[in-house]
Amino acid sequence: MSEEIPWKRFAVEGFVIVASILLAFGIDAWWDERQERQFEQEALVGLQEEYRGHLDTSARHKSLHDEMVRAVLTLMKACERGYYESDEIPLDRALFLSRLPPTIDLGDGVAASLISSGRIEILSNRMLRHKITEWNSVLDELVDGQLSSGLYIRELMYPYLTRNGIPLMSFTSPLGSTPNLPGGRSLAADSEAMQRLFSDPEYLSILEGRYGALVHTSGELVRLIAAIDSILETIEASLAN
Repeated sequence: MSEEIPWKRFAVEGFVIVASILLAFGIDAWWDERQERQFEQEALVGLQEEYRGHLDTSARHKSLHDEMVRAVLTLMKACERGYYESDEIPLDRALFLSRLPPTIDLGDGVAASLISSGRIEILSNRMLRHKITEWNSVLDELVDGQLSSGLYIRELMYPYLTRNGIPLMSFTSPLGSTPNLPGGRSLAADSEAMQRLFSDPEYLSILEGRYGALVHTSGELVRLIAAIDSILETIEASLAN
């Protein structure tokens, strides 16, 4: 007489095995998800700190940039009247700011690391990913414009000032609050060199070109700061969820 096959026991054991496998997969998936969310939170905190730093740096840069715009505009007015006059900006500082190559270096950080490693998708907020990518393009436009301005200064303004005996280094410190620069020299506003400078149409044309580039860059700085503000708002909303 053949022994009866315990189908019911086999079914229960099979169910237990399958359930154990599915449970193990579920635990692994839960753990992986938990690890990813923990990494996302760390990335968000890092991004928040990074973009707060970008905001501070950009704000300081814009403050200096605005002063550069005022300096060039003041020099243009001096060319129109034939002499320099300003209670706001000393002549040495105006000349320094007019030929200061604009540069902003925000460096690489969390955002660049996420993008270069392909882990930007760890950010579950699709809008945040888009804003970070768009911010990079705004920053690239600003940097490209500043590179062009630097080339304009080196290839056009520096040679012109040198030919006309205008010192590239003056007694006035670039920061206006530290000891005077060694080896510098200053020219009085009513000196012969300054009179020639402010009566030369070529100098006015150079200043006009510089002024136009600075005004354009002002708009790019405004867009950059607005983009940073928007990113920070989205990061804070993501951290609150």
